[in-house]
Amino acid sequence: MKCALCQNEDAVLCESHIFPEFLYQDVYEGEDHLYYAFSSNSDERASRKRKGVYEELMCRDCESIIQRYEDYASRVLYGGTQIAVQQSPEMITISELEYARFKLFQISLIWRAGVSKRKEFRNVDLGLHAERMREMLFSSSPGEPYEYGCVLSFLPNAHELMRRMILVPDKAPSKILGHTCYRAILGGLFWAFFVSNHLQDFPHREAFFSKEGVLRVFRAAAPAMKFLQQSGSDFMKANSEFIKQINASTAAATKENNVAERKCL
Repeated sequence: MKCALCQNEDAVLCESHIFPEFLYQDVYEGEDHLYYAFSSNSDERASRKRKGVYEELMCRDCESIIQRYEDYASRVLYGGTQIAVQQSPEMITISELEYARFKLFQISLIWRAGVSKRKEFRNVDLGLHAERMREMLFSSSPGEPYEYGCVLSFLPNAHELMRRMILVPDKAPSKILGHTCYRAILGGLFWAFFVSNHLQDFPHREAFFSKEGVLRVFRAAAPAMKFLQQSGSDFMKANSEFIKQINASTAAATKENNVAERKCL
């Protein structure tokens, strides 16, 4: 079968994770790594799943290429490498990062979603950009900061909620400042992936990860707030019956525990 990264037609493909396991660490429940998978699409039923989202996508050698980017990003986001952090009312600024590895990690997230055949990612259509991203990832060439730039932000008042949820990339209903954008919530952060041929004209290029290794994470950016509110509304509509079942099961379990405790007394 064909490897999505190196394009080898006779490759033995691995079960590639679309998003790395470390982004799920605050989402999993218990030792079995179970989590609730919800969708904002009312045609899809909510379900309880084990582990993250996998697909036969890349060969072992290409998995190791992506793994290098992931390992570094994991240490940046969850500790394990030296970084400098400064906070201001508007943002958190992280510096002393390796430009190539972290930039390629960002690109790898939207690229994998774009080339995946899983239904969860059917709204991610990269078109010809998928090939350009593939070349960048395979050759370890991060390009300019504006090439497939990504803007990160978080909501201080909802950070704990965001840490415990995964929302896969979803295309913005309209272009942002003339550019196509995919939004996602991963690892407690709001990710805005810009996919465009003319991002060199983007008026806020300083928001992208810089070649100097400076990453800005903005507080309560307006697009993140709007996306979270809309996603919450869609989520509740699409999963109302399933949520009722969870609440009913929880109430029944609580009642049984209370009865058992009274008997012990």
